[in-house]
Amino acid sequence: MPKEDHDKEKHDHDKHKHDHDKHKHDHDKHKHDHDKHKHDHDKHKHDDCQDSKIEPCKTEPDVEEKVEIESGRVEQVQAAMGSVKISDNSVSVGIKKTEKKKTTIKTSRFLGGDSGTSFDDGIHKRILQISVSGGAVVDSITMLYHGGQKVTHGGKGGDEKTLLIGGDEYVNEVVVRANNRCVQQLTFKTNKGRKLGPVGGKGFAVGNFRKGEEYTLTAPSSEYMLKGIKGRKDKYLDAIALHWGKVVLEDD
Repeated sequence: MPKEDHDKEKHDHDKHKHDHDKHKHDHDKHKHDHDKHKHDHDKHKHDDCQDSKIEPCKTEPDVEEKVEIESGRVEQVQAAMGSVKISDNSVSVGIKKTEKKKTTIKTSRFLGGDSGTSFDDGIHKRILQISVSGGAVVDSITMLYHGGQKVTHGGKGGDEKTLLIGGDEYVNEVVVRANNRCVQQLTFKTNKGRKLGPVGGKGFAVGNFRKGEEYTLTAPSSEYMLKGIKGRKDKYLDAIALHWGKVVLEDD
């Protein structure tokens, strides 16, 4: 090969190598710029985290922080539950409140006639004394109640009998004999076994008085006693009914 051609071929080879090295240099420069860009990006992210106006960058709290957070939540819940007030009116499941049954007033049927003037003594704490006047029929009845109230119903005839009632005593039974015109006879009995009567009789032998019948009126239960009376009155005791209520002794 001629020397000139040989030198030219060598020159072309060196030039090609030079171009290759230049391309490699450009590639390394591009990689350097890329690394620099990545470095700037990481630096910018780091600076964002260091900015005092922005909360520190956190993703997930570590284990100890999680424990503290959960503990704080539990304390908040316990505090909230502690502030809850349960109504005094609430009743626990399975527990029943027992209330004492109230003793209501009960009134017996009317026995006797429908003439005369009506009366009603009402309900009283206690009856202290009962007086009954009578002969063939009951002429009148007088009641002395707790507090000093004394009332008489009927006329002025007949023989009077009286029952004083003790502090631990009360009337729990009354026997009434009556017809369609008046009360003919009365008997009062107490829880101590004492009684007043019978006072009165079986009616008049003449006139339009029908033969009477006898009725026994007892307290509704052991919790009841006689608390007052009502009825009709004229010259005789024309009719009577009884008010039963809760037993009250003198010391109550």
